[in-house]
Amino acid sequence: GCFELSNSIRIERNECAPACGAKAAHISGGPYSFCVGDGAEDRVGNIDVSGGAGYHALWLVTDEHLNILGTPAWASDVDFDGAGVGTCLLWYLTFDHVEGAAVGSNINYFTGCFELSNSIRIERNECAPACGAKAAHISGGPYSFCVGDGAEDRVGNIDVRGGSGAHALWLVTDEQLNILGTPAWASDVDFDGAGVGTCLLWYLTFDHVEGAAVGSNVNFFTGCFELSNSIRIERNECQKPTNCDGDIRAFRIIPYNGDGSEYTKVRNGDTFCSSDFPADVRITARVAGSHESLLFDISGAVHSKNSENHLPYDSRQFWLNPGKYTINAKLFSENNGRGTQCDEHTITFTIRDCRHRLGNEDNYAINVYPNPASNQIEIKLLGDGEADNVSVYNVSGQIVLEQNSINYDGNVYKANVSHLKEGLYFVKTIKGDSVQTGQFLIK
Repeated sequence: GCFELSNSIRIERNECAPACGAKAAHISGGPYSFCVGDGAEDRVGNIDVSGGAGYHALWLVTDEHLNILGTPAWASDVDFDGAGVGTCLLWYLTFDHVEGAAVGSNINYFTGCFELSNSIRIERNECAPACGAKAAHISGGPYSFCVGDGAEDRVGNIDVRGGSGAHALWLVTDEQLNILGTPAWASDVDFDGAGVGTCLLWYLTFDHVEGAAVGSNVNFFTGCFELSNSIRIERNECQKPTNCDGDIRAFRIIPYNGDGSEYTKVRNGDTFCSSDFPADVRITARVAGSHESLLFDISGAVHSKNSENHLPYDSRQFWLNPGKYTINAKLFSENNGRGTQCDEHTITFTIRDCRHRLGNEDNYAINVYPNPASNQIEIKLLGDGEADNVSVYNVSGQIVLEQNSINYDGNVYKANVSHLKEGLYFVKTIKGDSVQTGQFLIK
């Protein structure tokens, strides 16, 4: 008849494969790290297998690229000591049937009904050389030095027993084990210059060690080494000899330029007239026993030529103005008021201007101000009327201002003193039979 045929499509009718019942197991244990090549067996143990299904099972050992290195019946069958340095993976294979599961194949090319478990990593490392170092025992001390006095402070009679290693070294550390020194011999170290503190002495035996240097810490050593026990070394501040059995017996007022042979003894509560003393004086103390320094604190109406009132013994120059004074003296075992305070003594005394008591004190007296002065003074008569004569003279008795250069202005005399030198001056007034004096300072 009249017809046409298309191209054909092929249809294959194959026998069905059996259903696959394999299920993956889970293995646990490790990871493992062995040092290999030392002749000691290196086998895995305590591997736990859970789950999984299949007609058959097999352990696989592969490299990291999944190349099969071994197919042991049991994981513990493999001694990794002879496998050399490297990394391998341990698997558990469950299967009904599988093709390619043989040494030299790769897991990626397996075919059949199978499942692979997770893997366990096994590191095969080179064994460190055998360490022959053994700890020594050191004896001696403990030591306690007083440091900073210039005398050498070295340890001695340190006994070392036992211990072994290709090398040895002494270590000096602080209490936190930071290394302060690595002397060849314990006696090499002079601890006098190390300051106050505590250090430890150790004996290090080693075949090889890293980190045993000044500034490092013992806790971070690596290598083949052993440390001995430590010996404690205390570095204490030296106690200076105490020179302190003195006591203050008495105070004296002495002319400043005097040799000390002439003096006025001062006791607590004494009263003196200002005329009892020269213009410039100093105060000293009589001290019994040994001491190194004596310091004064003087308060009251004192006018000192020094800038401070707290000065060493015998170094003060001042004028005694009328008023009340307190002297405190302290005795010390070292120079300049340092060390132990050995003794302390305080007195008070009074200076009066007794010259105002001449004549009729109630009706006639004088007052000079400002005091100290620099340019001008005013001399005020506290009584009635004008003085017959007013003059100013220095400590040598020389008149430096006379009546004709002193102006009277309503019971007050005014005088220009700007030309006078620094020092103590006296005012003398005469009224009838009464002679009065006052004093002032030029500063």
